Amino acid sequence: MAFNILLAGDGSKSSFRAADFVIEMMKRNPQVRVTVLSVFPAAERSGPKQEGEEIEFSFIMHDKLMETVEESITNIEKKYKEYFAGEGLEIIYEHRFGDPAERICRYAERRDFDLIAVGTRGLKGFEGLVLGSVAHKVVHLSKIPVLLVR
Repeated sequence: MAFNILLAGDGSKSSFRAADFVIEMMKRNPQVRVTVLSVFPAAERSGPKQEGEEIEFSFIMHDKLMETVEESITNIEKKYKEYFAGEGLEIIYEHRFGDPAERICRYAERRDFDLIAVGTRGLKGFEGLVLGSVAHKVVHLSKIPVLLVR
């Protein structure tokens, strides 16, 4: 039976230390499946909403800013997929918008993950929207086990 891990990933050194720990778990047990989830602040485009887009809270986002966010999402996805592929492993990458800790916990619970892995220190400012103090909030909100990696 598969063991499903949700890795909270913002591209920080801390989140990649958590990824290293998860990689070791994957190497030891081929039943371990990993999904990397990046969470960005919720926003509404100044244009129409895309199909399946979920909004938790919002501000109107100029199309140019949305392009920058989409580019960031693509870059983070590429980093994680290449990082795991370098070890001969595959992952699923997902992104969401909203409050990072709340979205991480809700995503993990709704999809029956067995474990959430999160780094304890994330990026600062705009780039630090997933980890850092969010790890503390995940521990308190989550109904499933949380692995904190320093």
